[in-house]
Amino acid sequence: THRAMGYTKGRARRAAEKLTEKHIAVRHDGSSVLYEASNGRTYKIDVLDMIQLNLSKGTRRNVHRHQGHGKNWSMWQYEAERAEGRNYTHSKTTLVQYPKEVCIALEDRFRHVRAAATLAELEGAKAVDRQRAESAWRRKLASFNGQRLRDVFAEVPTPSPCEELCAGALASEASKDDGLREVLFEAVLRQHGWPPRCVADGIRWLRRKGLQLGAQHVRKATLLHGGLTPLRVLLMEMEPPLDVMGLEILVDHRCAVVTNGNTSGGGWVQRCKPALKALLARGAVLGSHSLQSRLLKRVEEDGMSLWVERVLESLRRCRPEVPDLVLSRIADFAGKGG
Repeated sequence: THRAMGYTKGRARRAAEKLTEKHIAVRHDGSSVLYEASNGRTYKIDVLDMIQLNLSKGTRRNVHRHQGHGKNWSMWQYEAERAEGRNYTHSKTTLVQYPKEVCIALEDRFRHVRAAATLAELEGAKAVDRQRAESAWRRKLASFNGQRLRDVFAEVPTPSPCEELCAGALASEASKDDGLREVLFEAVLRQHGWPPRCVADGIRWLRRKGLQLGAQHVRKATLLHGGLTPLRVLLMEMEPPLDVMGLEILVDHRCAVVTNGNTSGGGWVQRCKPALKALLARGAVLGSHSLQSRLLKRVEEDGMSLWVERVLESLRRCRPEVPDLVLSRIADFAGKGG
């Protein structure tokens, strides 16, 4: 009976925690995550020092991160003192998992600071400053809807010069700020309700404002939008044309942003299939990823076939003296036999 009562209490407690989790307020500041727990206390967790600080009491606890079996899953826990009479392992502490919302925020900050450190090591401090500037603009424009974005591209006059985020002021600032141009580029690619030609016009507008398009923009256009019309601006209207041979499409966990944690990948792959095939047919590769998607595998196989066809057609056009037998052997070697 005692064990049954204990089990009932545990189940009731878990049900109550699920209700209170909905009211948890989570925000981040640099390498730290701040959240207000259901007990009313605010905690600050630093993912660099791996320390949790109780802002009201000043107490500190060690924080632990455990990597799961997949690349896109991890568990965050903090050390807590064991209750009296339950010290079965002769340890004074036990690990308690954070609520789901807090775990997601901690993992996001952890990956962010690691990416910033890698960027600083590879490209220097200027690259980190550029990334911080882009993050600041993303926060400022988080509430922008499609109509306000249209007003920016239309350069609607500013009613008041004091309004920093009005369309006219942003259009003027885009001519001077690299970070703002990059954030506007991402924003226009997310407008799936717009006609594709309007998205393409937005990219052209940003080019006129000074956006220097490169391979990373091809990757963003593929994953954030997935249509051929915006991608055509980058692949066919550039002079000289952008070379995507060997470009890794799914790198630096960029796919996680698009899939929203769904490791099957079905929804976004279906949306991005045209752009994925277009890049694969030009020699790009998916790269290393942990997505388990049959559709993605089929897209990769189709893209490989298209790439081989383009190579063979180029050989026939530029090297007409090459015998058909040699072309057939090349096709067999590339896995396109028959």
